Amino acid sequence: MKEVYKEDALVKSIICKWHSKFASGDYSIEDEDRPGRSMKLDLNVLRSQVEVDPYQTTPELAVSLGESQPTVVRGLKSIGKVRKLGQWVPHALKQYDMNHRADMALSLPTVERTHTWLEQLVIGD
Repeated sequence: MKEVYKEDALVKSIICKWHSKFASGDYSIEDEDRPGRSMKLDLNVLRSQVEVDPYQTTPELAVSLGESQPTVVRGLKSIGKVRKLGQWVPHALKQYDMNHRADMALSLPTVERTHTWLEQLVIGD
């Protein structure tokens, strides 16, 4: 297999694991539950909390939701929120923001240049 698939070839232990799984009659290829803490945080509640007050910190959100701070951080990441200038904002731009950016970029070449940027430069010691 290494000769044919090179770096993409599976190692022998993985092949043995899948073979024994299929030999026992389990033909599912879905991931099984793994040990560890499951995220039981309701993302809709988190989203509404952030929309009510986007200036809350993660410790404040954790206390109000009764969860740990790392759970809240993972939840914020999963709903696409990032912290900018002290508030939680969507990581992805909305369609309006993308259109506004495009309009501004297209209008730049049409702006009449009355002064050079060097004349407007203010420096000081």
